[in-house]
Amino acid sequence: MFKLKTFDKLQIVSCPNDVDLAATVSFEKTMQQLQQSELMVTVFDFSETQTLAVENCRIFVKLKQDMSANGKIMASIKVPLKIILQMKKAGLEAVFQPFRSLPELCSKLNITMTKNAKIDVRLINPFIQAVNEYFNESKVLTPKMKAPRVKQAEDNIPNGLIGSINLVNSKFSGSLRAIFETSVALTMFNALNGTNKTAMDDDLIAFFGDFLKSIFDKGLVLLKANGHEEILDAYPAIYEIANGRNVGSSDMEVTIVLDFEINIGNFSIEIVSNA
Repeated sequence: MFKLKTFDKLQIVSCPNDVDLAATVSFEKTMQQLQQSELMVTVFDFSETQTLAVENCRIFVKLKQDMSANGKIMASIKVPLKIILQMKKAGLEAVFQPFRSLPELCSKLNITMTKNAKIDVRLINPFIQAVNEYFNESKVLTPKMKAPRVKQAEDNIPNGLIGSINLVNSKFSGSLRAIFETSVALTMFNALNGTNKTAMDDDLIAFFGDFLKSIFDKGLVLLKANGHEEILDAYPAIYEIANGRNVGSSDMEVTIVLDFEINIGNFSIEIVSNA
């Protein structure tokens, strides 16, 4: 079904996989919330949508008319090409006003966002300390951290490992990520385990799951010691990247990147805040 969330000055409506009759009927309650909101811009996110039943889109035409009459804006982002073609054929392109991304929409419609791309430093420092403690205990590798940065552009790595673990409490929802290129992952594993592994395997993936969990656990202890609200316990998911994968920040995430240099290469720890 449709999911509504507020992001900065916008109302973001995440559309379901199938925008069919049942979905449009269920949209009536969401439509009332949109009409009653003081926010002036409503954005439909079609990134997960596979089908659009244009014959059932009368409710969206009505919403567009109501919003236009009240000086409000209604547009959409990440609309699949086949659905854009359907919209054009049915005369609905002006109703949904599709854009490729949220930044493009804001640029073309002269919408200035006020959201600051930052995360409380009290949440960042414990994980920096946790990484340093991990390597200090190994007495093999010594990381040197570069200045923290906000992830802006899309980053791609040719192949390697991404680990992700949820960071959630009543005030924060996000994740802790670790990103390693394959060569760095292998060299680090061999250096810390006295082995000569030459290819990715289950042992390597399990090792980096333990690495990320260790950073997570150490960070949580430090957060609690600093008086930060307790983060819920969680377990990591590790993904192998064989053919390259985007690891950039989405339109509705703020990602702080902690780049570390070690004598075998570089790796990154990321703290992601969901809007």
